Amino acid sequence: MTVGKLTKNNQLENQQDSIEMRAKRLKRIRNLANLSREEFCSDADINQYTLVGWENGRFGGLSYKGAEKVIARVKKEGVYCTVEWLMEGSGPEPSVNPIPSMPKEEMLNLSEDMIMTYELEFFKAKNPYAATLIVDDVGMWPQYTSGDIVAGRKRIGKEIGLTIGSDCIVETIDGEKLLRNVRAGKNKKNYTLICSNPSITTKPSVISDVELVYAAPVIWHRKKDPI
Repeated sequence: MTVGKLTKNNQLENQQDSIEMRAKRLKRIRNLANLSREEFCSDADINQYTLVGWENGRFGGLSYKGAEKVIARVKKEGVYCTVEWLMEGSGPEPSVNPIPSMPKEEMLNLSEDMIMTYELEFFKAKNPYAATLIVDDVGMWPQYTSGDIVAGRKRIGKEIGLTIGSDCIVETIDGEKLLRNVRAGKNKKNYTLICSNPSITTKPSVISDVELVYAAPVIWHRKKDPI
C-alpha cells in the first residue's frame, strides 16, 4: 500500500474515532441530565431517530448545529456544557447548576467545598440510584486524583456485566468502595478491578475475581479548581 493510501486510511480512522467520541460525550451529557431519549426529544427540536443516530455515530455523527440544540435542551435540566467539549472534548467538563434557587450574589460567597457538596446533592436528587465517591487514592491517575468527586448510577446483578471496560465506582462484597476500571473475572459472578496507575503503592493495582455489590460507570466528575 502506498504512503498516500496509508495517510488517507489514517484520516478516515481518525474521523471515525472523532465521531465515536462525540457519540460517547453526547450519551454522557444526556445521562447527566437524567433524561431518556424520549424525554430528551419531547422538549427539544430533535427527532428521536436522529438522536439515536448521533449516539451510535451514524451518518456523520453529531453536527455543530445539533450540538447547540443538545446544549439548549440539557440546560433546562440545570446541566451546562460547551460546544467545544461536546464536539471536540476540549475545554471545561460539563457541570450542573448546584443551587438553581440561590441568588448569584450568595453563590459567589460560597466556598468551593460547599459548591461541590451542593453539586453532588443535585446529582443525587436527580438520580435515585446514585453512587458517589470522594476519590482517596491515585489509582486512576492522571484522569482522577485524590479529592476529586465522582458519581454514577448503580448497576447490580447481571447489569454489572454491562460495565466491563468502564471506569466505575464499585462496592465489593466486603464493603470497600473504590474507583476502578472493571474487567471480566474468571467466572460470570466475579470481576477484576484495574488501576490506570500501576505504580500505586497504597492499594493493589489489580484486584482479581472479586464479587461486586454494584458498579456505577462514572458520568459526573468534579475536580477542585487548581488555583
